[in-house]
Amino acid sequence: MSFVLILKGPQKKVQEYPLAEGETSVGRDPANALVLDGRGVSRRHAKLVLKDGKLTLTDLGSTYGTRVNDVIAMQRELRDGDTVTVGMHYLLVKESDSGSGPAGRLADLADLEEDVAFEGEDVTQAPSNDVHRRKTLQMNRNAIQFVLDNPDSQGQAVKVLAKDDSSLMKAVQRLGATADFGAAIQDTLPGQGADYQALLLMYKVSELLAAATDLDEFVDPMADLVLESVRAATVVLLMVNGEELEPRVIRHHSILQEGEIPVSRGIVDRVLSERIAVMSNDVGHDSRLQAGKSIMLYNICAVMAFPLFVRDEVRGVLYISRTVAQPFTVADGDLVAALAALVASGMERAELREKVVHEKQQRKALERFHPPEVVDQLYRSGVGASTLQEHRATALVCDLAGFNGLVGQVEPRKLASVLDEYYELLYDKVFANGGSLVKLHDGWALALFGTPHSPDQDAVWAVEAARMLCREFGSLVTLWPGSSGLSLRCALDTGAVVAGVVGPADRLEYTAIGTPISTAAVLAQSTKGTSVVFTEDTWAELPKKRYNVESLVAGERRIYRLTL
Repeated sequence: MSFVLILKGPQKKVQEYPLAEGETSVGRDPANALVLDGRGVSRRHAKLVLKDGKLTLTDLGSTYGTRVNDVIAMQRELRDGDTVTVGMHYLLVKESDSGSGPAGRLADLADLEEDVAFEGEDVTQAPSNDVHRRKTLQMNRNAIQFVLDNPDSQGQAVKVLAKDDSSLMKAVQRLGATADFGAAIQDTLPGQGADYQALLLMYKVSELLAAATDLDEFVDPMADLVLESVRAATVVLLMVNGEELEPRVIRHHSILQEGEIPVSRGIVDRVLSERIAVMSNDVGHDSRLQAGKSIMLYNICAVMAFPLFVRDEVRGVLYISRTVAQPFTVADGDLVAALAALVASGMERAELREKVVHEKQQRKALERFHPPEVVDQLYRSGVGASTLQEHRATALVCDLAGFNGLVGQVEPRKLASVLDEYYELLYDKVFANGGSLVKLHDGWALALFGTPHSPDQDAVWAVEAARMLCREFGSLVTLWPGSSGLSLRCALDTGAVVAGVVGPADRLEYTAIGTPISTAAVLAQSTKGTSVVFTEDTWAELPKKRYNVESLVAGERRIYRLTL
């Protein structure tokens, strides 16, 4: 059984593409068997395999995905009548021996008149006819939701209580306006016991966690609340930093010397080493604990210390002590255990936020040099911006010959405009072909094609970028002042390079060294006029039937000039 694809692109041009036995690669890279351009099409987007009368589609990790009958598919056997969506292209699958001729196949596309939309564009979906699925409960930010065990007569399982009518919210508001935690509760909620007080404290701490933009904004007021509510003499938050244990928050009933931390190191060490919580109401006589100088120095009578777990690692200790002979209750222990969990959650959120900010800084810097999909590829592979790596690549050097001669002849504003348009052309063509821009300086540019994780055909992409640059340069240069003396000389060489990003996160720079770079730079200087030349190493990786070249000898080296 054989198949044919009926293609309709964004320009609504319809054409047939017979599928041969074996593999047919699809994407916007010129090396693919079926080349599709436009937005939403990755370089190596998908492949079609026809074997033993069966046609199978496999997505190759494309950015925007591949849809079969409007459903995202990674791998799918295709049948007669299936529609494949790639970017803004429709591919209608038809059996070539199904009996319908070309006219019939084109008629099959009559109902496919709308442009294809893909993820990344703003697409407005028609509202669903299912009223229940579209129904939402609009909640006021100043309201509390109580989940009821039994729905009411209208089927609602949520009761909405305005903040002004909520005794709980009144107590929380009073708590924020007064230092007397107990009075705030008893005045607003007379007759409520310790459990309700603990609930209010948890709510207030949770509110702090939700509103905080960094860890300090959360733990500082949290420590004040805990100190007051559990009537403690000391509240200390210790955090693990490498091999060190650093105090993040210290609250103590008396004055401390600089650098003084009012905790029992023996108790803290036990919490860290055994990954357990420690609670004692008679520290001096507790056989489980070694009474040290700190216990007598700070007159510690009762203590609670809880490990702070972040992704199953102990990342800190929440330490609370009393100096009076008033024992901690089981309820106090449960409360502080819950608070420790909230503190650990705050620590994890802070770490994730810092990680996101750091990655955004790195991505922003990397996108100066790489197209977005290469940046994504680097992060998916775990490389990011952190290492220099040796790998095989093709170096493209572009030299805007004659530019320095314009300095002093053309006013600076017009000269800057020339550079701006030239650099915009470079970014467009290099990024469109998967290259990375390493350096730009006064009309001289270095681009690399190929990463440790890229597939083959890097040399093809590099040559295609150079050819596009020279072709568009010819029409662009006519608009520039002094254009008669300008030419774009592009030279390429392929081999091993060491490349990567160096420097701090906010000032990253891309660097690359290697023989292909210096060889391409020398070739660019020696060639004349707007042209594309490359070495034998690059020519060896190109499909010979695709390019017309002129073989030249430069010194002891054979080079090739591309016919534009």
